[in-house]
Amino acid sequence: MRARGTGSIYRRGRVWWLKYYDRGGRARRESSRSESAAEAARLLRRRVGEVASGRRLLGCDVERTTFDNLRRFIFDDYTLNARKSLDSVRQSFRALARRFESRRAHEIDYSELQAYAAERIAEGRQPATVRRELVLLHRAFVLAERAGKATVPRFPTMRVENARAGFFECEQWAAVRAQLPPWLQDVGDFAYLTGWRVMEILALRWRQVDFAAGTLRLEIGATKSGAGRLCPFAGAVGLKALLERRRAESERLARETARIVPWVFVDAKGSPLFSGKRPKQSLRRAWRAACARAGLPGRLLHDFRRTAVRNLERAAVGRKVAMDLVGMKTDSIYRRYEIVTEADLAEGMHRLGTYLERK
Repeated sequence: MRARGTGSIYRRGRVWWLKYYDRGGRARRESSRSESAAEAARLLRRRVGEVASGRRLLGCDVERTTFDNLRRFIFDDYTLNARKSLDSVRQSFRALARRFESRRAHEIDYSELQAYAAERIAEGRQPATVRRELVLLHRAFVLAERAGKATVPRFPTMRVENARAGFFECEQWAAVRAQLPPWLQDVGDFAYLTGWRVMEILALRWRQVDFAAGTLRLEIGATKSGAGRLCPFAGAVGLKALLERRRAESERLARETARIVPWVFVDAKGSPLFSGKRPKQSLRRAWRAACARAGLPGRLLHDFRRTAVRNLERAAVGRKVAMDLVGMKTDSIYRRYEIVTEADLAEGMHRLGTYLERK
């Protein structure tokens, strides 16, 4: 006879079952899937041990969960919430699958995850890339745990120092601009003035431009955060002139090609500058070549976001207004883009010295 609290085994037909109690006192019943009483007893001892160790999730459902199930949990979550980065999640899980594809979730522990990270770094992958892969796998475990299908193992921590500090001074952008084709010059000018994300610019359509009201409008769902955005341009002389120039170019292309040009920014033939959710390869090649010729290799179109934030700060635009204009939701993100240069520090010390002299 078993001692109280150690559970029991019993038969249903020819298969042995076990009964035990979780930490909340609830009875749990589970098939051993065996006709051997000894095997059922061994499984019972394991379950009782899991209860004693404090595991919240127990049972065969947890042990059956595979890496593929984890992957499905996070894919479904991204699809359900209409997140725009599902493609990058798929790419990260392709890398994870090379090590964990045939594994069960409960077999993926801290040592396995640490070994995976070390292998990826040894392959030449950037720490930020590896950390994102682990973050996504952790998220998959969390979703599986909520469904009662897995427990979240301990994950290794990775310190990543990859915050970019690239931005364009006015003369630097002028040097790069001179090396670009005209259709890409306008894209850069717009990014320099607004700080919008690249795909927000490339996908901008004329129906979102209201010349009568002097506003640009991004609908809800068209931005990375999902929030809409309004950008008045009537008082921004440079931005208004740029849009009028683009409208004239679109009308010329429409006459020559006998078709409507719905996008604000197009190439010399009136074709969009993006494919799917990414800029076209031709745009990326032209940008890289222009930066190299201007003596600024490695600069990104995304650097215009830091440039715009810095210019807004220098223009003493209120932080809440600046965040709404460039599309940032939190102060922490905004501060990350607020670049302070040596010239800014020198100006600060000059102002301090002037103040103290007056005193």
